[in-house]
Amino acid sequence: MTAAASSSQPADSAPLDPIAATALEEVQFLGRQHRDALRSPDFTKPDLARFDERMAAYIDVLVVRGSPVIEWLLTKLHTAETAADACGIGVVLLESRDPRAADGLLATVAAAEQEPLVHGLQAALRRGPLERVLPRLREWLASGTPREAASAAEALAFHRQLDKNSPRLAQLMDDVDPIVRRAAWRAAALAG
Repeated sequence: MTAAASSSQPADSAPLDPIAATALEEVQFLGRQHRDALRSPDFTKPDLARFDERMAAYIDVLVVRGSPVIEWLLTKLHTAETAADACGIGVVLLESRDPRAADGLLATVAAAEQEPLVHGLQAALRRGPLERVLPRLREWLASGTPREAASAAEALAFHRQLDKNSPRLAQLMDDVDPIVRRAAWRAAALAG
């Protein structure tokens, strides 16, 4: 396939190149392995560090492939079926430090309804760097919808950016939506 034909592919079709597809599969696989290792008494800190090193290498492969891969990942994020898939894509988008990637990720967080996607996106916000999304997360906590505020509170708490005495956090802990309450309680525990 020529470069011109490749660039004319629709964003929701197959990846622009097989290297990107393989790297994303590895990021998602390693993310699942890392999550399982955290739950197992058999893994040690050096084991987890090896997962993180390998994952960082595959994330770098995706990030250096540039804008077409970012567009492809944004499309894939909307169709992620599992929390691990959403987390892997979200972390890559955050690591890209691309403003479009950050905006797309936050738009997906704001619109997410299904729990696997919500959990995966929250995990991505915990694992990835927040530089590009930090101002918006602070806005969400101050005046966003309850789901936006709870997502923001959890991510900010994980990155030690949340005031545990936030009046909004107390409101979120009593919200009628169980997803909001759980995220708020996790944020409160992390800010602890």
